[in-house]
Amino acid sequence: MDMHSRIVTPVKSLTPSPVFGLGSIVVAGLLGGPIAAGALVACNGAVQGESRRTVLTLGFFVLASVAWFLVLYNVPRDTLSELLAHVPQVFIWWLVAVLLLRSVFKSHSAAGGQFRSIWLAVGVGILVSVALRVLLRVFLPSLL
Repeated sequence: MDMHSRIVTPVKSLTPSPVFGLGSIVVAGLLGGPIAAGALVACNGAVQGESRRTVLTLGFFVLASVAWFLVLYNVPRDTLSELLAHVPQVFIWWLVAVLLLRSVFKSHSAAGGQFRSIWLAVGVGILVSVALRVLLRVFLPSLL
């Protein structure tokens, strides 16, 4: 048997794959709304395996996205009103993410798991924000 005929199988790592932490979810939600935060939760669910908490959190972010659009389209178009519409919502997203995912993050950290860079979450939030603005300008130009 020669050296080239051997098949090398990769050894499965004992450390869990990196996930987005709570701070990353909040920052993405601040920049890209609940859609960006929900996307990070979905990425975490794909890495950690679908759990009931992940499904509940995703359901919350879908409902939060609907409420977010309703609020944004019914707020006056001045800067202060638009800012005041965002601040309480980010707090609500953060609170729900903490309540539903805190134990998941603690067990991930205790198992030696790593967290992804918050800069990646910033990029996701910005990309979602830009994509939403482009899509809304194309499909709903009269409302903007």
